[in-house]
Amino acid sequence: MAESGWLAHAWQMGWFDFKRTLSGMWDDKARLAMTVGPMVFIGAVGLALLIAFADELQGFSGVALTDGARGQVAMFWVFGVYIFTNRLVTQRSRVEAEELVLTAVSARTAAVGHIVAETLRGLAYFAAPIVVLTAAGFIIFGSSGVFLTIPIAALTFVMTTIITGTAVGYSIAWLLTHVKFVRRYKTIIGGAAVAVVMGGYLFAVLGPTEGMNVSFMSWVPTGWVLDVGVLGVGGAIKGSTVKAIGSLVTSALIIVSGIFATERITSGYWFSEPVSIDDADEPTDHSERSFRLSPLPFPGFISQPTRRVSEWVILRSIRDPSRLSYLTLPAVVVFDAGFIAYSNGALDVVLAPVLAIGLPWILSEIAAMNPLGDEGSMLPMMAATISARQYVHGLLVPGLLYGLPIAGVLTALAGMISSYSPMEIAGLVGIALYLTLVAVTIAPALGMAMPRFDAISIGRSDDVLPPRVSTIVIHSVSVVVPGALLGGLLLGPELTRTALSFIFGGLPALVLGLLDVGGVSWFEQLMNNIQAIDVVTLRYGLGGGLFAGGLLVAGICYRNAISRFEKYEPQ
Repeated sequence: MAESGWLAHAWQMGWFDFKRTLSGMWDDKARLAMTVGPMVFIGAVGLALLIAFADELQGFSGVALTDGARGQVAMFWVFGVYIFTNRLVTQRSRVEAEELVLTAVSARTAAVGHIVAETLRGLAYFAAPIVVLTAAGFIIFGSSGVFLTIPIAALTFVMTTIITGTAVGYSIAWLLTHVKFVRRYKTIIGGAAVAVVMGGYLFAVLGPTEGMNVSFMSWVPTGWVLDVGVLGVGGAIKGSTVKAIGSLVTSALIIVSGIFATERITSGYWFSEPVSIDDADEPTDHSERSFRLSPLPFPGFISQPTRRVSEWVILRSIRDPSRLSYLTLPAVVVFDAGFIAYSNGALDVVLAPVLAIGLPWILSEIAAMNPLGDEGSMLPMMAATISARQYVHGLLVPGLLYGLPIAGVLTALAGMISSYSPMEIAGLVGIALYLTLVAVTIAPALGMAMPRFDAISIGRSDDVLPPRVSTIVIHSVSVVVPGALLGGLLLGPELTRTALSFIFGGLPALVLGLLDVGGVSWFEQLMNNIQAIDVVTLRYGLGGGLFAGGLLVAGICYRNAISRFEKYEPQ
């Protein structure tokens, strides 16, 4: 039973949580830049293009919304529901100060407070594109109605996405805590579900050749928000008034029913005891348990302190695979690239290069992306009882000892079923080994430079500390970009040269030309100069530079990791 004034209380809780998010992001400038920066950049570019072509765009009319456009929006809505579902299950399934909150307010208030906070976060994230779309509607069509219809469309889209994701997320959280089978095999079930959902979504958008025809999704009313948005343009873009009304009615039903469904689900989730898994079959002997949880052998020449660090790295991952949830994205990207290539009949061409880049990316992020945070309360004792060199070696051993052969062998096997020449296959294997070596070596330094000692959200166990987003992004870019360049120089140097000339010369010249500012000729000349570089010179010059630079960076990061551990002082 909800208390009197529950809606006002929910708004206060949501607003307070949203302000905490803003404060936390302001304190973490790297996270702020990587979270908000892309959307602000998109908004700024869109606004600049809008200003540059304002005269040409004025009077634009005669376009009708298609089922394909509505289907694309509906697909994006499904993707948004997945994102918010995953976010709730992994980060925000519990309430901060749960005992106090749930005795002071009702479950409905707490659930709606979460929805309010997530809605405010979503609107803040998409604020720049919403402003640009609204301004574009006013400048192009000269209609003030867009100041009402576009924000309403955006608000209903965000709210229905979040409320649906919240209801589904709490349902999954209930299953994870109240169904023994799901709780026991949650890692396997969760990994399979993520692979199926993300793989299916990317396949629908990107494959087989031009993407699946998403017009079949046009029957989903959440995709009809486009019709709501174009109501204010005065008929310049022809939508369906019936579908616009249907979208608003459907959104209202989702919001109301979602709130009450979430209340029922959270009441069962928050106010009931989770089931326990029968541990009768667990071994009681410590050596047997250790052998089962850390089965990977290490050579005898590795010193015992180094070996113990390596064993604990593996042990933590086996005991709590949820700490590796951030590996979902690279795994899905690699899987979907191979699946799309298979659908197009190009698996023999794509698989080997994808594995040469993707395997080092995944394998290098398993062990040491947040080493100081992973040690937890044991970190002061670890720093006092083991040398920095032995500790860093222990972080590197699993990736080098097992990552190098895995990446090399799988890339070679993929090359054997491809149409590449033996020299090209050998080159791909070399790239895989090189990337694994560099990626594994730089990971501890990045993790120590940006450690995370606290859980990313209320409700997550303090023992589960994923790396910072900035660490993951920097490491991923440091592996994927050089790997893609090396693969391109090996397999398609002419195409790589054209791409480089466009990125560094053609694209800046295009943007500056649209903005009608100086510097266009300089970038055009740069583009021509890059195109004039001999292929052999580019391949060996840039490729050699990437190899040497990567090894140099790896050496610097190795020494930096040792230095940081030596200078670590427990707080």
